[in-house]
Amino acid sequence: MYLIRSLPEPPMILVEMGATVPTEEALRAISQAAALASAGGVYGAVCDIRDVEQAPDALLPVAAALATAVTPPRRLALVTTANQLGLMRRLTRVAGITTATAFFEDETQAREWLLRATRQVISPTALLHAEEARTTRETQQRRAARLATRVSAA
Repeated sequence: MYLIRSLPEPPMILVEMGATVPTEEALRAISQAAALASAGGVYGAVCDIRDVEQAPDALLPVAAALATAVTPPRRLALVTTANQLGLMRRLTRVAGITTATAFFEDETQAREWLLRATRQVISPTALLHAEEARTTRETQQRRAARLATRVSAA
């Protein structure tokens, strides 16, 4: 189960996940949040997974989806419990998004970090280049290929 909200001011996407999150549902949530962020020109998301009791069975497709969704200058703030932190760190490392991600135990801290992080990264030139890179299929395919290489080497 998940809930996605878009906040207009400050602009950010909020994703709340709870209970059991099958792989297909995690992939849908990532895809929908990324589409909403792109449509609204939003560069940050807070994902609260503290209520998740059972993670997706297949984490590799989730990592690939995150690698495609969290592209510069986007940022992701993950709100986790201490027990979830290790798995989430591995997931972001496999996805190659460690520099764009931060972990928090409190949603307020996550929102504050996201606000600071997204303000720092957006210049007109960076924004133009990021939009072009995000919309090209080749860029997404290269990221997926690099991810597959990293996973097969691990």
